[in-house]
Amino acid sequence: MQKLASALSDDFEYAFVVWGQSNANPRGSLTDGFAAAPHLEFEDSGADLTVSVVSGNTTVACVAGVGADQWVGAELRMGSATAQSVGYGEVTACTGTSNSVVTFPTTDTVTWADHGLTTGCPILFTGTVAPTGGLVLGDIYYIAAVDDDTFTLHPTFADAIAGTNDLSITANSGTGPFVGYAGSTLTVTWGDLPSTAASVAAHVSFRDERHKSYAEVRVLTPFQPDQAGEYPSTDPVMPGYTVAAATTHETLAAFLPLTFKEGIASFGQCETDGLAASALAASLTLAGTPLLASGYAGGYLRVRHAGGLSWANVVDNTNQEFAIVEWFGDGTPSGTASAWLWEAWLPHGDNNPYTFTPGPGFLYPNNAPQPAGAAFNRPRNNTTAVYGERFGAMIAFAWRMAQKLGKRVNLIHLAGNGSSIMRTQSMFGGPTTVGWWDTSVHLDWSPSNTDNLAARLQTLVATAAPAALTAEGNTKPLKILGVLGFQGETEAGNAVGRELYETLLPGFYGWLRKVIADADLSPYGDDAKVPVVHASLPAYPWGSEGVDTEDVVNTAITKFTALDGFAATFSTDDSPQQELDPLHFDGEGEALNGELAAESMGSLIELALAVTEKLDEVTVCNLALSYIGESPISSLDPTVDSSLTASLCARFYTTTRNDLLGRRPWSFATRRKTLVAIESEWDQWDYAYGVPADCLRPQAVYVTDSDDDHALVATDWLTPSDVQLSPTQLPKVVFTIEQDVDGNRVLYSDLQDASLRYTAKVCDVALWPAWFTKALAWLLAADLAGALIKGDKGAEQVVNCLRIAEAILAKAGEPEGTQRSARMTHNPRSITGR
Repeated sequence: MQKLASALSDDFEYAFVVWGQSNANPRGSLTDGFAAAPHLEFEDSGADLTVSVVSGNTTVACVAGVGADQWVGAELRMGSATAQSVGYGEVTACTGTSNSVVTFPTTDTVTWADHGLTTGCPILFTGTVAPTGGLVLGDIYYIAAVDDDTFTLHPTFADAIAGTNDLSITANSGTGPFVGYAGSTLTVTWGDLPSTAASVAAHVSFRDERHKSYAEVRVLTPFQPDQAGEYPSTDPVMPGYTVAAATTHETLAAFLPLTFKEGIASFGQCETDGLAASALAASLTLAGTPLLASGYAGGYLRVRHAGGLSWANVVDNTNQEFAIVEWFGDGTPSGTASAWLWEAWLPHGDNNPYTFTPGPGFLYPNNAPQPAGAAFNRPRNNTTAVYGERFGAMIAFAWRMAQKLGKRVNLIHLAGNGSSIMRTQSMFGGPTTVGWWDTSVHLDWSPSNTDNLAARLQTLVATAAPAALTAEGNTKPLKILGVLGFQGETEAGNAVGRELYETLLPGFYGWLRKVIADADLSPYGDDAKVPVVHASLPAYPWGSEGVDTEDVVNTAITKFTALDGFAATFSTDDSPQQELDPLHFDGEGEALNGELAAESMGSLIELALAVTEKLDEVTVCNLALSYIGESPISSLDPTVDSSLTASLCARFYTTTRNDLLGRRPWSFATRRKTLVAIESEWDQWDYAYGVPADCLRPQAVYVTDSDDDHALVATDWLTPSDVQLSPTQLPKVVFTIEQDVDGNRVLYSDLQDASLRYTAKVCDVALWPAWFTKALAWLLAADLAGALIKGDKGAEQVVNCLRIAEAILAKAGEPEGTQRSARMTHNPRSITGR
């Protein structure tokens, strides 16, 4: 872990791309996910409150039990009278409102001289023993003001407004003194002053050490309209961010800390227990629980009715009626009004704890990929978002990668339920359009389709993500370390899709890697690819006709990752699944998948960095140039150093280095790896395997479960006994390495469960012995001398450089050839060769 962290420069912002369909969406519950990964959990980001007065930087907030300066440094956000607008600012001071002379003189009444509190204000009490009745010390109640000195207590805000269900308290009972804590006065430095001044729901985000575990995980959060339909026609704005002139709503995004709750998870005052009496084109009249008059201006109203789902912006409201402009969705609500399910809320919620609200259009939980986390899954007679409070594999993956890298991790993710990697038509239909997303066309990941999920992902990766860093004033270039994919369920249920998957999956990743490279977002050199981890599908627990009972899709995933060299997969069979949906995972399964994905990704990043040439290559070149009396160079990049000498160094360096590495089985470059089996396309060989991407020269193939790579395998002609053999006497496992039609290296052998010992392409100069660096410099000097020095003098220099290099190698080669003993093992299912 420390090795990986030290290999990455602090001069960049690092990101991962997460894409796919159902399994990329959070499906597990937070409770199960955090139970399986308790190290990930963090506290709620703040508290809801009601603001009664805004006067300049002074805000009177009706909230109970806030101590002096308890919220300093927190962010206060309020709903605004202007639709889709939010006021926000930083709390610089706060004072609690309390009274240590609170009495209960008569039943149901509390005395607090000159309390100055308004109906609906929350309050709590402390003491030794509570007065007899329904009062519980420390619990929050809501007051209904009787006069300047007295009020009654009610269990809910709605009861306080309506004057119902007041607590019955026996006079002078209990043990005091009793202290009452009610509304607080906050001093706020406004970043965006709200246009409304009283009786509005608000939220304070604490932004303190309780969120430390997620401080290093951010998510690219694109602008998303708060209502179905096209993007706004106005210019895009993010308060506190510098938005480039060329930015559109489609490319507008901000990197925000990972959050499970945003606007749709807690929009403030919500009502679900009142009955709707009637609806017109411009209003909704209620029967039952009254509302806080003028408390919903700038908010939203949503109604589930016989005709479907409708929503509207609230212009104003009395205590029984919403005034609106027009109904969206399925039009004016229809059917029996008493059967309607309705909600009303203000545009605020549980915001990310680390950053000021970036403005309207970002009020959704970014742990759920757009569009799956859209606010249009409501209402369902509750105030919880469908996806907002779910636990997904991306959460555990991102947290673990941040720990491995020792760097901040940025996520760029997109998912679509039921989406296919091949060109397809709508499976679900429906008229819903949300900004860029149209349910009738955006259901496939085919790179050949210029208006689909792949096209949107390209926009996010190549345009929106770099622009988001610029908008926040971040001058560090963005680099994408890897790609995590959860995709293939749709193809598994489609005969054509699963047969094509072997071709489609490598094609998609080839396209995505090119997108990353063309945008200059890869941190790796030409010898490496951006690492890819693609999860395997869970085993089907049913044998229904039409599903992938032969595991064709997983076979295609295994083949791709085995041949690619910089890709890996992991089994999800042991990850717990949902009881009623066994194709997808519960919270525990999602947490495990994230951990498995991170382990695979970490290994691939180490491999990609190992074969990426470092700046030290210039040092080696300059050492070679010094041997032949030439001036040093500054870089192998022709845009930095355009000299002939630099050009020749760039031409010779890689070839000479690889030639020297491949000459002998150097111990410092020797690696061992268990090979991943794929289907053999040759009848001459029983087995086929993918070759490690960093394999420069194979040394030996051996059976994986042997004690070491010189363990012999018992055969009919060789019986088990302890023997001592030199490596030159060992029976060889016969194998060959060839390229398939797609250019992938494939190792063929008759050995089952094979492992490979090989010489790796070690590009990091820091990993070389000193003698190797010197030998390489002299060999490179020979190449350069022949090109830079003319005539006999140049020829003499070449011969001299080669002589010195061979002398260094001859001395260094002695310990490399140390003989080893071989011990017999028995494994009857394997053979040593033909």
